[in-house]
Amino acid sequence: MLRLFSIRACTFSCAVALALLPGSLLCQTRVKVSVDTTKVLNRLNTLSLGVGLDGYDGKADDPQVVQVLRVAGVHALRYPGNGGLSGIYHFTLPAGVINPYKDGKAPYFAAPNDFAAMAPFLDAFGTAIVSVDYGSNLDGTGGGEPAEAAAWVAYANGDPNSTLALGKDSKGNDWKTVGYWAGLRAASPLDTDDGSNNLRIHHPQSLGIQLWQIGNEAWNNGFYGPDHGGEFDLHAGPIPSDKDPGKRLANPRLGPATYAAAVQAYAKAMKAVDPKILIGASFTTPTKNVNWVHSSAIGTSSTSDLTNQTANAINWGADWNNELLKTACGEIDFGAISLIEGPTLPPDFKVMDEDALLQSVNTDYQKIVVDLLDRFKKYCPSGHTPHLAFTNFGVQGGVTIPHQSIVAAFTADAVATLIETGTISIDWGSLHTPLFLDEGNKPRSAYFGYQMVHILAYQPGDAFVATQSNVSLLSVHATKRRDGSYGLLLVNKDPKQTALVAVHFTGDTPAAKGIRFDYNEDALKADKGLNRTSLDNLGATFNVEVPPYTATAILIPKAQ
Repeated sequence: MLRLFSIRACTFSCAVALALLPGSLLCQTRVKVSVDTTKVLNRLNTLSLGVGLDGYDGKADDPQVVQVLRVAGVHALRYPGNGGLSGIYHFTLPAGVINPYKDGKAPYFAAPNDFAAMAPFLDAFGTAIVSVDYGSNLDGTGGGEPAEAAAWVAYANGDPNSTLALGKDSKGNDWKTVGYWAGLRAASPLDTDDGSNNLRIHHPQSLGIQLWQIGNEAWNNGFYGPDHGGEFDLHAGPIPSDKDPGKRLANPRLGPATYAAAVQAYAKAMKAVDPKILIGASFTTPTKNVNWVHSSAIGTSSTSDLTNQTANAINWGADWNNELLKTACGEIDFGAISLIEGPTLPPDFKVMDEDALLQSVNTDYQKIVVDLLDRFKKYCPSGHTPHLAFTNFGVQGGVTIPHQSIVAAFTADAVATLIETGTISIDWGSLHTPLFLDEGNKPRSAYFGYQMVHILAYQPGDAFVATQSNVSLLSVHATKRRDGSYGLLLVNKDPKQTALVAVHFTGDTPAAKGIRFDYNEDALKADKGLNRTSLDNLGATFNVEVPPYTATAILIPKAQ
């Protein structure tokens, strides 16, 4: 790859040395890294590190899950997760979900994952980011109802003594008062179930859930074609079957104007119950390397007449974000983004392009954030800038990853980068996946990436500070923790060369001794988690070697 030659290739003298010396003596890249502890970029919050809890995951309520996630600093659960369930999940129903099909079975939902049943889990774990039902009403004849979403907020956060009426929905269902739903939460189950015992959990205290998203990937409902049809949305009526999604392409009932109007109505109804909550809306991810094409172009040309890039740009839909912001930005507190990375290699595109994955943090993330912030500035009311939350983040599954340990390096680098840009939450796609936790709750590579970030920033309020690296294949992140210690993350993205890193701190002087944590292929094969060693000769300046394809976290106390 020519674009990386000057960094990744050895100098002539090093190449000669490699020809003359034993194979164990590797060429090194010299890197200068600076850390300025006086310049704070952002701070860790209680929602910064999260993971998706899928309603179909039968092992999500395993008590061991809480213990394992705490070690990685993960304290936020995105609920009810993936598989389109947020569009058909209704918190009042014992079955959890309705059937969105005219002809077919309802998607599977595991009974233990009912929201009310998950409340004790949330108490022990932390909090949740809840995607309320935008896609369907209770009887499955149309789209979601703001009054029902308000009732969910009342159930989670409301005061049992509140008499605030929630009103009726468009179907005539009376959603009673805030106190009614909060009272069910506070009550114990009746001896004879009246149909609402599933909601009686003897929990008088509010669950205190702050982040509420209107639908999950609401743009992924078929409006932009079958390649973007993973979310159930009945605003255009029930879906014919699981094999026939019906005529959904460019259907205005599924488009951004409909969603924007709903966001306004949902926000008004939900904040009437709890003004302190933050309302999130689903945004499309800015397309990489391609100028977006307005969705009015959909249907004017066959895909075969378009370049692959243009067709992809049309499918993603640049207009969704613009239309949403023009209408509803004043009601949006955070934009919810999905970002699943999966660059693959020709000829069959079944093998991960590991270099491209690692470099995507450098090449794509700043562009994505800047694009969204520019749109906020253009379309939002003066003085109002929504936060960003990457509520579905991760690496594409189903492809071969030759060095699975690089997923940890990518994850640590990406999560730290997004926190530094001001992102309020970064949630790995799903709890039980081959790259996060296996079915036995054993940590995998992405989990260790989160754990490394947790080493850097251990508790809310820990500050991410300014850093610089003079080599693009060596990423650096640093923190000044509230306990007085300092965290340093070094990610060597070079597959062959060790990085000899000269570190210089400005503003504070760390202690001379610290602890080092590494994750790479050696650690993966050892299967014992992060490799931990002690370090000496640290301070305001020191040198450290980082092997190829390795993430290294260093924790250093403050000098006494």
